[in-house]
Parts: sequence; structure tokens; C-alpha cells
Amino acid sequence: MAFQGSAIDNVIDDTLNYLWNKKQNKDNYELLLRSFNKAEFVSFIGSGVSKPLGIYDWDNLIDDLLKVAKELGFKGTTPTNKNKYPDFAEDLYKFLKREKKQSLYFDTITKRMTPHLNSTSLTLVYMALSLDVHLTTNFDRSIEYAYHFIADLSTFFSSTNKYEKPTLYYLNDLDTAANGSRIYYLHGSVNEKIYILKKTDYDMFYPSVSNQQRSSVRRLEDCLKYFYEHKNIIFIGFSFEDPYVKTFFFDIAKEVERERRATSSFYSQGGQGCSHREIKHFLLIEEGNKFIEEYNNEIFSELKEYHLYPVIYQNNKHIFLECLFKKLIGKVTEGDL
Repeated sequence: MAFQGSAIDNVIDDTLNYLWNKKQNKDNYELLLRSFNKAEFVSFIGSGVSKPLGIYDWDNLIDDLLKVAKELGFKGTTPTNKNKYPDFAEDLYKFLKREKKQSLYFDTITKRMTPHLNSTSLTLVYMALSLDVHLTTNFDRSIEYAYHFIADLSTFFSSTNKYEKPTLYYLNDLDTAANGSRIYYLHGSVNEKIYILKKTDYDMFYPSVSNQQRSSVRRLEDCLKYFYEHKNIIFIGFSFEDPYVKTFFFDIAKEVERERRATSSFYSQGGQGCSHREIKHFLLIEEGNKFIEEYNNEIFSELKEYHLYPVIYQNNKHIFLECLFKKLIGKVTEGDL
């Protein structure tokens, strides 16, 4: 099994060295460490985590699908606005279907989302050791391979401490009441060769965003809402460029806040207080990301409205992610949980 990443002994422990130099950023980082509890936190994994392993991100995948279609005579060009990617994927699929080559659509995605080796990274290994539940919009199996690596490695050091493989959940069954280590493939997976990429796919599974009632499926939104309301989410490798996911999370934040205010008002009529669980979600993101540039210095105040606490690390200092999750493992093993 291939294992990519720096050697464990070489990982520098002082994550503060890699943080964006803003006081609010450091405060959010310390809030994450202070509030971390394995039972209360889940990860939300985007394509930025898998890209170093040779897995395509959204841009690369759209470009490759376009290349396949162009060889058959497709005349379109890649949109400059990523909000149009689902529409463009729809156009590509319809073209390939007319050419009776629709299998190329699914085969291309599967090929580009399957690494040549069962590779993983230190970041994903540390994440698997520090958290039990992982949500991902990725199609690839990189987080699965992290668990395989841990299980294989554990056999060399201990005959009693065995790591079990996580339970995998797909679009047809996103059971939020399950226990143990779990991976939720929210947008499909190479395991099933089912993918949410086209506009009609997004419209079906994000009906609150598309306002589509016919042929809508709400289990994905129900799953996301459950974890948003009941767990603290650590977003990693995810920059909210997906317009459907971004709109859903930002809308659900406003909905939760409306419900909170209405409930508080109801209880206050009887002279009673109403306690609410404090929602905190953390966005681990690189300083040069376009999402950061969109908000600039206002990012901390703007995103707090959505219960999002950015923890921004310096450009190209991805080792920060390894160091952070290594620290979180330390909190687990020290018995702080």
C-alpha cells in the first residue's frame, strides 16, 4: 500500500507557525482545540484533500469530460463561472447520450476518481484516528484507504488493538442514527459509479435549493441538516465553490437561527428561558483560496452569521493540517474526551 506524506517523526508540532497572522484566526484555532470532543465532531471532506494523491478536482474533471466529448464533436467550452458547472456537466451528458456514448460519462469520472494505488496521506490518517464520522462530497476512496492503512499497520504493533473498517453509507441509505466509524459518500462514489455532478442530479437531491418538488429526494438534505444541528463540523479541503452545497448550508444556518428565535420567544411568554446548543463549525482553508479573497478581512464577521469559524493557514503550508489533526489525536489519547 502506498503512503504519501512526510514522515511522522518530521512533523513539526507547532501549528501556530502556519496560521494566517490575524488575531481572530488564532482565536478560532484555539476555540477549535478547546471545544474538540471526538463524540461531538465530524469531518466534511472536499476535493482539496485528495488532489495531492492524483485525484481530480472539479475543474480537472469537467475539463476531462469536455475532452472526451470534443473528440466526438462537442463544440462547447468550459464556463468561467463554477456556478455553471452543473449545467455544463448536464450538456456534456446529454451530448454523449445523443451519441449513444453515455457510458463514457460515467467511465471517465470513475477513471479520474480512482487512484492508481491505494494511496492515502498523513492528514487523512490522522483525521481517521481523531474522528469517527466523515462526510464527503468526493467520489474517491482516499479516506477509506486511510482506515485500511491504520488497520494494516496495527497488526505489526499489537495483537489486541485492532482497528475496524468504517461502515460506508451511500445516497440510497444515509443512516444518521448509526454508530461507530462511518463514511458518508454524499455525492456518490466510485464504489457504486453513481455521481451527483449534473444539474438534474443536484436539483433532485437539493430540492430546497432548486425549488423542485417533483422527483425530489430529501435524504441528502436531511442528513446534512442532522449533522449541522447536532455535531460540530470540521470542513477540510472544501471551499464552498459548489453553489448547491454553499446555498444549502447558508440557508440552513438562517433557518436554524429563525427556529431558535421563535422558540426563545415562545418560552419567554411564560417567563421561562430556553437553552440552545451552541453551533460551531470550523473551516480549515488556505490563505490564497478564492473563497477567502471573496470576503477578505471581513471573513470572520461575515461567516460567523452562518456559525462558521474559519481557521486559515498560510499559502502552501498544508502541513498545518497534519499537525492539527495530530494534536486532536493527542486530545483523544490523553483522555480529555
